[in-house]
Amino acid sequence: GEGQRIKNWESKTSRLVKTLRSQFALVLSGTPMENRLEELFTVASFVDASRLGPAFRFFNQHRMVDDKGRVEGYRNLDRLRETLKPMLLRRTRGTVMQDLPPRTNEIVRIRPTEEQLLLSEEHVAKAARIAAKRFITEIDLLMIQKHLLVARMACDSTYLCNKE
Repeated sequence: GEGQRIKNWESKTSRLVKTLRSQFALVLSGTPMENRLEELFTVASFVDASRLGPAFRFFNQHRMVDDKGRVEGYRNLDRLRETLKPMLLRRTRGTVMQDLPPRTNEIVRIRPTEEQLLLSEEHVAKAARIAAKRFITEIDLLMIQKHLLVARMACDSTYLCNKE
């Protein structure tokens, strides 16, 4: 699964994913665990439900809380790191970048259709008329942004502007 979708252990998606039964489990994530023990527990439990044990024991071993139950810090992280080592592969941007081929950029210019050109020019002209006013209000600024956005969208597809 995609780690981002299941790391919140209280989410409906996470609960549903935990009901899946299979011989193998793999979680990929392009985002870090954000240093939250709860997220790490959820993702690790999906891959191997028995490795970390029950949640209450896991959190008692690794969380430090104040007298109101608020998390103040974490402990025994070296032991946790060792426990998770066989099932975690963590790659940083630096190590991944070494494995990628050199970046190539290719600019391909495509002529807009007549409809795209007309729509784009119309909205650029509307933005220019507002910008030429002697005094510009907050509403005027928003309208300029809107017209420039529509002009850019028309360059991609007129469907984005008028759904036709």
